[in-house]
Amino acid sequence: MKEQEQMDKPLRDLIEIIHFTERVSTKIHGLLDEAEICRVVKEESARSGQYTMSIVLLTDDKSKLKVAEVSLPLQKLKTAEKITGLQLKGFTIDLEKSSFYSQVVEEGKTVQIRFVDIISELFPKPVAHLISKVLGYTEKSSILTPLKRHGEIIGAFSMTSTELADHFIPSVKSLAQHISTALELADEYAERKKMEEALKKSEEKYKSIFENTIDIYYRADLEGNIILVSPSGAELFGYESVEEVIGKNFAKDFYYHPEDREILLRELTKHGSVTNYEVTLKRKDGTPLVGETNSRFVYDQTGKSVGVEGMFRDITKRKKAEKNMQLLSAAIESSHNSIIITDMAGTIIYANKTAEEMAGIPAEIMAGRDIRPLFPDSKRVESMIQEVLEKGYFHKEFKYTDEDGREVWIFNTSALVTDEEGHPLGIVGVTRDITESKKAEEALRESEEKFRGIAERSFDGIYEMDLEGHITYASPAIERITGYKPDELQGDLFQNFAPESALIKGFQALARVVEGEAIKGLQVEMIRKDGTAALVEINISPILKEGKVVGAQGIVRDITERTQAEEMLRQSEEKYKSLVENINVGVYRGVPGGGGQFTDVNQAFVKMLGYDKKEEILNLKVADIYCNSEDREKIREKILGQGFLKNEEITLKRKDGTSIIVSDTGKATYDTDGTILYFDGVLEDITGRKRTEEELERYRHHLEDLVKKRTNALTRTNEQLQQEIADRKLAEESLAAEKERLSVTLRSIGDGVITTDTEGTVVLINKVAERLTGYTQEEAVGLPLHSVFHIISERTRSLCENPVDKVLREGAVVGLGNNTMLIARDGTERIIADSGAPIRDRDSKIIGVILVFRDITEKRKTEQELLRAQKLESLGTLAGGIAHDFNNILTAVLSNTTLAKMYAEDTKVAEKLSKIEKASLQAKELTQQLLTFSRGGAPIKTTTSIAELIRDTASFALRGSNVRCHFYLPEELWHVDIDEGQISQVVNNLIINADQAMPEGGIIKAKAENVNVEEDVLPLDRGNYVKISITDQGVGIPEKYLEKIFDPYFTTKQKGSGLGLSTCYSIVKQHDGYITAESEVGVGTTFYMYLPASQKKREKKVEVGEVIKGEGKVLLMDDEVFVRDAAGETLQYLGYTVVTARDGKEAIDLYQRALDKEPFDVVIMDLTIPGGMGGKEAVSKLIEIDPHVKAIVASGYSTDPIMAEYREHGFKGVVTKPYTIEDLSKTLHGVLKG
Repeated sequence: MKEQEQMDKPLRDLIEIIHFTERVSTKIHGLLDEAEICRVVKEESARSGQYTMSIVLLTDDKSKLKVAEVSLPLQKLKTAEKITGLQLKGFTIDLEKSSFYSQVVEEGKTVQIRFVDIISELFPKPVAHLISKVLGYTEKSSILTPLKRHGEIIGAFSMTSTELADHFIPSVKSLAQHISTALELADEYAERKKMEEALKKSEEKYKSIFENTIDIYYRADLEGNIILVSPSGAELFGYESVEEVIGKNFAKDFYYHPEDREILLRELTKHGSVTNYEVTLKRKDGTPLVGETNSRFVYDQTGKSVGVEGMFRDITKRKKAEKNMQLLSAAIESSHNSIIITDMAGTIIYANKTAEEMAGIPAEIMAGRDIRPLFPDSKRVESMIQEVLEKGYFHKEFKYTDEDGREVWIFNTSALVTDEEGHPLGIVGVTRDITESKKAEEALRESEEKFRGIAERSFDGIYEMDLEGHITYASPAIERITGYKPDELQGDLFQNFAPESALIKGFQALARVVEGEAIKGLQVEMIRKDGTAALVEINISPILKEGKVVGAQGIVRDITERTQAEEMLRQSEEKYKSLVENINVGVYRGVPGGGGQFTDVNQAFVKMLGYDKKEEILNLKVADIYCNSEDREKIREKILGQGFLKNEEITLKRKDGTSIIVSDTGKATYDTDGTILYFDGVLEDITGRKRTEEELERYRHHLEDLVKKRTNALTRTNEQLQQEIADRKLAEESLAAEKERLSVTLRSIGDGVITTDTEGTVVLINKVAERLTGYTQEEAVGLPLHSVFHIISERTRSLCENPVDKVLREGAVVGLGNNTMLIARDGTERIIADSGAPIRDRDSKIIGVILVFRDITEKRKTEQELLRAQKLESLGTLAGGIAHDFNNILTAVLSNTTLAKMYAEDTKVAEKLSKIEKASLQAKELTQQLLTFSRGGAPIKTTTSIAELIRDTASFALRGSNVRCHFYLPEELWHVDIDEGQISQVVNNLIINADQAMPEGGIIKAKAENVNVEEDVLPLDRGNYVKISITDQGVGIPEKYLEKIFDPYFTTKQKGSGLGLSTCYSIVKQHDGYITAESEVGVGTTFYMYLPASQKKREKKVEVGEVIKGEGKVLLMDDEVFVRDAAGETLQYLGYTVVTARDGKEAIDLYQRALDKEPFDVVIMDLTIPGGMGGKEAVSKLIEIDPHVKAIVASGYSTDPIMAEYREHGFKGVVTKPYTIEDLSKTLHGVLKG
């Protein structure tokens, strides 16, 4: 029975594949879209569950096959894509690499082969076997057969199954034939649709031309009845629609002179057609219309004329313009000005009669001659022409001496003549003889000069005005009195400068002057230009002409100077006093003698030195505020020696003992005997600036070192290039004999090389250049360089200049600009560094160009990674300082709040204190983020299970969210040495980001796996790592933002700080790990994190219990008084006796003195004391005194290396600020009992 079944199985399999073939053929029958055909074949194959198929189609250049469709199950497809790192749909197969596909496509064969053998040609064998194993295709075979369209092979169809045998080939070929037929029909359908669309567009185009033409198209029968007319015809002749025009008779309804139509018909009969035939027609309202027509007879199929058709153009405006031109020509000819028109080269086109007379040459002789020799000063004419070409016009008067020696003045106005589009056509110049006018002006000028000289030298203002009050002249002194320049007053009314109170007095005075009376000593107020009022004294006299008053002239004198000076002095004193009190620099006045004494200081001076009241400063000696006597003596000597100070830098002492650096500038005031009465000065706090200058100076030295190194490198490069050029010149002498050797060399070097001729045509391309551009030697030779070497700017995406053009232009070695990107034939983009040089023959003639370039894409990525690390390091310094100070404050807040909560009896007060405590702990988390940036910091590491941390952190972060997290955390995961708090913060950030990316809900996948990094594919040392991935199904990150997400302060969220991911980056880097991300918009984002695996055993966790009270004597050292007070009270609450110290020196002294009496049981020391001895130095000295000392280090710098390795520095315990009472009690208990 089993034997029978085994015999029947091939038959059943054959029948099954035949049914499958018929089913697929039926489904695709009638489909007219290539993509739809491929989709149906794929779906039917997937539905069968037995067969896997693929359709691959030839690319345009027929050198590759592109996967159009493949019917793998989705999960297997994704697995295969993950292994290969490629998307299978759209994947290209190089025919040169696949012998099986080459047989099918190039030879038309149908082949049967194992699936694993096919992909072994496309991928490395280990990868190919892995893909086969994952897909379950290790034992499956494939049948490959051609796909054709119109008899030409266009690709291949493959079917894969475990059951395929040779006798199945006809069925597979049959299915391929059906697919080919369907593709042919789809192609024909697409072509037909394209033709129909083109025909439709053509009809629309000509219809649009007919309906929108400006000229009029018409057709009429032989009797003149209109059969067809364009819409422009109805509009031009005043009709409301085309329908109103159809049927009307040309002779009766349109010809202004009906007999003109008979003349037109005779011309048509004689010549068959007419061109530019002028005719006068009439509009609907009877007004005439002059036009031109191109007309011809229309014939039927027998050759008999059946009508007339043509185009008509309205030339009414042109005819009118021609008439106007005739009038203009007559006016130009009769003008008394010389008018000459030239072309753009200066050749005379036209000259009027006046020009003939001025030049003494007939117009017909001047025409065609150069204008320059007609004038005595040809250079001036040339400059005039150039100015017209540059500006479009020329206006200037100048003089010359004529043949009789007479001085002649002329005024010339020239302008550029352009067409309707603004293109220059020529120059028109108009010249007028102004000799007599200039003589009259000179006589008038001499007369006025005498009067003006007196007026302009007068201290008082002199003015003239007409009878309406318009000012016609004002002397320069008027500006001093009124603030207005004389030309600003010209034509203005005097009342515009007088207040209302003075108007009546002014009008009365003007009325008296009109009657011929002179007025003296009139005092009135006037308004200056700046709006201020002035008191002036005016003398006014009438101006007489032929005995009639025609205006007034007068003298005005400012008599408010003294009053104004007094007022200004008062305002100045008030302004100075206000300025001194409110300026943000210190101002002081001091007197000499007895160490110096301040007599007055401003509020900024008081604040600068840290005092509260001015009286505190005034009670000090000047010498008291100096940090050192040398500065005091230097300033004293300069004041006594030169009487002033300018930007003297000194160090002063503030009230709290701290110092500041100031810049002192001032001047001494002397009595008549030369004795210093007092010294006024200004102090500017430059402490911050000095620190900045020091930083800038260090950075300048750093840059100078970089420049020197770069200069040396460039010098070496230049020498190498010079040597290469010299060697190339020697090599050119034997170019013909060495050509083959040069070709071999170019193809062997590691850089891409392309050589061209002087026309920019590719002559040679080496193997590296073939790989980078995508063109082979055979394809590239003969092509223009820009077709093969397509380069753009990385930043602007604009095309770069052709390097061949640049080399030929400069004739030397050139380098392309930075950020040059090469786009390969397949669209791959690479950043390149390149240079070009001319190729010369033995006569040094350039015969071609050589380009040398290399791919620096990976180098650029490394540089960007380094830049990102430098950004974080720079910001870390600032963040660490801020967080340390903030942690000190939080220590006091948290300790006092906890104590207050314990003492509080009112429940509402206790509730409020709990909220403060909670907020303080949240602030602690924020400072922890800032401290992560701290330069040189090290995590406090313990050996732990990363799986447990991921699970706990993610679950906590997603409480109350509609997003769920699926965990893929194998039990065999390696342990890691990490700071649990910091890595938990990283996972928390990534989970929250994923949650926010899916506001409608979704699934987050949290995975971890053991990996071994061997190759330099990641910026990591080789070794074992735990790889963690967090994947969401959210909106995704656009590609343009992806490389910036780890930059500090970069965020796309409205309320984001931009610290989250940059903090993650810093934490992972400090753990010697690596973090990166990949994303697709609309699909989701995955973050990958690599952490070094640990060989240590996991440490047991110690649970934090309740407050542990104790007893003993504690020495507490901290520089902040509020920390000492808060921590001291907390220690007392815990049962300890407390003694405090401000710095390490004081702590050592107290410890040593207590050693023989009541020694301290434990010492708590702040790690960092600004300006004093900190915990690190102090503990080493305490160990010298007492080797058994029990010291605990405390610091707001939680990432300081000492905090992580405190035992190596002599400490027995560690507590991080801000600490809770539980943290402090637990640490104390552990140290005292340990």
